[in-house]
Amino acid sequence: PQHLEALRGVASTITLAFDADPAGLQAAQHVAELPKTALVGFTVQIAALPDGSDPASLIAGGHPDLLQSAVANPTPLVAYLIDHVVSQHNLEEPEALVRALRAAGPLVAHLTDSSSDRAQAVTHLARRVGRSEHIVEAALKSHPHIHRGETERSAGRTLT
Repeated sequence: PQHLEALRGVASTITLAFDADPAGLQAAQHVAELPKTALVGFTVQIAALPDGSDPASLIAGGHPDLLQSAVANPTPLVAYLIDHVVSQHNLEEPEALVRALRAAGPLVAHLTDSSSDRAQAVTHLARRVGRSEHIVEAALKSHPHIHRGETERSAGRTLT
């Protein structure tokens, strides 16, 4: 939160380049777990690096172009985390689809500030699970622990 406060007024879009490993994912999840008030006014994006790499290794290995490309084409934080949540489920199983939607719902609620941000997140989630936006939106609204009040308390638990 202190870093965000230092950036407030200087930047509204923040692109983070974490290591492409479990620790990097955990760092992205940590950002998502920040109080919503800390994230207000910021667009947080992730520069998705090639698997197993980190910014320093790309530069040292003679691949600064890969780092530049990742930074130039970032993924919104909510989409990055939705991708991770969905990848943890075998969507061929109907129960797994429901679990994926339940796990992604708090991310959508916690990490979207405006109706357009929410719509983009729902569209992304719908594409990832292979269902229509209408079906995904209905599923997100139908589960009581996806509503905003609970989302604020459960966002951290859902990310792992």
